[in-house]
Amino acid sequence: MAAGDLPFRNLSSEELVKLQHGERLFRVLDTYKDFCLQTEDSESEQIRSLLKEVKPNFLAEILMIIPVDENLDNLAFIRNTLMDVTLFDNIPYYSKRNEKWYPLYEDTKILSQTTTAPGQDTIMAYQKMKPFKPHETRYKFRIQGDTFFFESRNSNNIYYKNFKAVRKGNMITLLWIRDEGDRLIIYGIGGASAFTFFGLFGERMGDSFIGRMEAFFSWFYDNYITEMMKKS
Repeated sequence: MAAGDLPFRNLSSEELVKLQHGERLFRVLDTYKDFCLQTEDSESEQIRSLLKEVKPNFLAEILMIIPVDENLDNLAFIRNTLMDVTLFDNIPYYSKRNEKWYPLYEDTKILSQTTTAPGQDTIMAYQKMKPFKPHETRYKFRIQGDTFFFESRNSNNIYYKNFKAVRKGNMITLLWIRDEGDRLIIYGIGGASAFTFFGLFGERMGDSFIGRMEAFFSWFYDNYITEMMKKS
């Protein structure tokens, strides 16, 4: 596998070796302009537009290349897994500040589920996410041809105590997966444009949102991607 075979830019030789061995590559970004996915499909441009709209000040991405059994419907498996958003309550999240493990979400409740077109679904959910107050999230799922696209965004403001920490729509998680038959190309990116209360909680907010992205993508990899990986 050469760097030219992948829809990613600016990979080091060490990072390429990791991907070649089926490892996940997790990177914290300084700006959304550094995101490394570059494809010519509509989803890649949508990711660029969404990130430009949100302009996250806390952002991380994950890259994976995994061998799979081409006789299985791998995109449908991923879609069906992620659509059960109540499973997100089982994701372990480590708080560096408190040095304790917490569930990423708690008491997730599905408020509505609609199908807007074949292969396109939207789920509204109510979730608790400590130390923030409960909020609602809109999840979108789409399979189009050989590509799966997942998007989650908070559909109302997120409050820390009585202060607005994240405006509506400004906490975002995106997942783009292309099925190439014998392998899946997986790219995820997520974070938030969060208020740091004039810098007083900058480090805490950074640890919280970056840690949450790492927790979500690690759970996805450990519990589902490794299960799908074709054994040589």
